[in-house]
Amino acid sequence: MKQKYLFVAWGVFQIFALTYSKSAFSEGADGVGNGGDVLVCPGKQPGETRYELVDYYEGKVLRNIEPDLGPPTLSFEEKVEFVLRRLEVKAPNRANKYRVWFNDFLGEASFPHGIKLVDVPDTTPLVIPAGCEVRQAAVQLKDWQLLPGLTRYTFDGDIWDQLDSTQKAGLILHELVYREAMEYGHSNSLMTRYLNSLIGANGLKDYQTDKALHDLFKQLQFGFVDLSGMWIMIKKHNSLKFHPNGMLAEAKYYTLWEGQFPVRDGMFSITEGGSVSLYTDGRLKSYNVPLDRDRNKKQMPVHLDAQGVKIEFISGLAEFREDGTLEYLRVQGDSDIGRVVMTGRHFKIDIWQASAQRDSRYNSSVATFYSTGIPKGEMLVKACESWIFEQNEWRPLFKIELNPDGTVKNSETFSAARCEKP
Repeated sequence: MKQKYLFVAWGVFQIFALTYSKSAFSEGADGVGNGGDVLVCPGKQPGETRYELVDYYEGKVLRNIEPDLGPPTLSFEEKVEFVLRRLEVKAPNRANKYRVWFNDFLGEASFPHGIKLVDVPDTTPLVIPAGCEVRQAAVQLKDWQLLPGLTRYTFDGDIWDQLDSTQKAGLILHELVYREAMEYGHSNSLMTRYLNSLIGANGLKDYQTDKALHDLFKQLQFGFVDLSGMWIMIKKHNSLKFHPNGMLAEAKYYTLWEGQFPVRDGMFSITEGGSVSLYTDGRLKSYNVPLDRDRNKKQMPVHLDAQGVKIEFISGLAEFREDGTLEYLRVQGDSDIGRVVMTGRHFKIDIWQASAQRDSRYNSSVATFYSTGIPKGEMLVKACESWIFEQNEWRPLFKIELNPDGTVKNSETFSAARCEKP
């Protein structure tokens, strides 16, 4: 009996907190969390009741799109994953964001029965069927509203039990989409319902160009969009340029957040704070990231792992040929900023500042590359961490010059007495 009283008390506290949150903060976008809604309608048979997510009903009636969350035999968890895998094709970073949240979903959700969630006035459906009513099926709290004992997502357990796997998955996806929307200050679910119904119907496939995707998410008032594999910030000013074919041509500084580009025999991983330019087919043309002079701010390095060459630098410029091979690298800043690591059959090179060539305009080191990915010209290397195998032993390198095929053209070594051999 004591446990029963404790449960009732917890339920009252949860509902009170949700109600208080709504009434106290409903005036601003930073206040109440979102509530996912369903339509409760008479069924075909007397006494039968039908439940449908408002998002999917609006999609069918207003835009003639039907939800497709996979075969009916899938569980709601499998249907969510089905949608996220499909979303990865057009929006890999957004899909990953939702998947991280979904992985924690069951640990952040509660399903109390015998309650009625207080209506959150953020839905205002555009249309509802005659004879149906809108019911609050879920309420979501923001991070700052998560008081001890509360869960991020609270579902009406009685409604939840009546939903099939498609409607359950759709309701969860609604909460994931709205969780992102709240990060951008959305105070109602209109944009969330539109995007959720679009994702549920695989509607993003119809947006064939970067420009089309950008314009969609800008109109939906979302802060970021996946373009050509990058997570890009949508800004009001003209920070992006597009090719005539609609594909992204340029993303300026601090618009680009992160992304990965396939290059010849490898991958180029970029980070926030740089600018990027692309060829018309979406392949990487250049990436430029300035040096932040604020030493208290840690800049994340950029990584290139391709054609047997690993390159890491924090600031500088990398330019690529149309075939995906690295052509030019300018590493900017102090001597510990840039790093190039290469390994061949007879050498292991750890190069700081890439090359002996200097460009005083940028306080930087410059290297050009053969189409094979091998740096041209003589290179200064890091002592005791760069080696060459000569005369049946490993010797530490001081300088080296390579042929286009990666074989050694010239090298200069020194005594290995003070170095630990590899």
